[in-house]
Amino acid sequence: MVAGLKAKDVALMGILAATYTAGVYVLPAISFLTLNIRVVNILRGVVPFFGWPAIIGLSLGVIISNLISPLGPIDLLSAAVVFASLSLAYIISKRFLIVCFVPVWLSLSAWVSFMISFMGGVDYMTMFLIITPQIFISDYILPTALAYALKKAYKRIPAHR
Repeated sequence: MVAGLKAKDVALMGILAATYTAGVYVLPAISFLTLNIRVVNILRGVVPFFGWPAIIGLSLGVIISNLISPLGPIDLLSAAVVFASLSLAYIISKRFLIVCFVPVWLSLSAWVSFMISFMGGVDYMTMFLIITPQIFISDYILPTALAYALKKAYKRIPAHR
């Protein structure tokens, strides 16, 4: 095993990757192209609490789930965007939980708009205006709501008050 990597971290990575992939495979119609509200992105709300294992697990989930993407192999590169933006979200979450998922929302809006415009010959700005509000829901509202729910639940655990 990699130095510093615990069995529970590997288990968390696997659970998140599998759950993420299953969520995309169950709801493919709203996970790709111009209707792009991945409900399963709510899982990103665990990143402020579980850190790097969550980032790695969710990034692996993106790779696996994007194997069925109608955009083809280019969509596998989305995992790099997810990894980078979730890493930034994790760092920001240590001080500002309310805005930590803004980089995820904006970077994925830009990336998904680029992919669809590049592969489909659609104007980038038009795609950006269509995609950005959808990704706001799936990559800002949902994970932020989960993060705050977890924060509130965490405070209720007697050992962590």
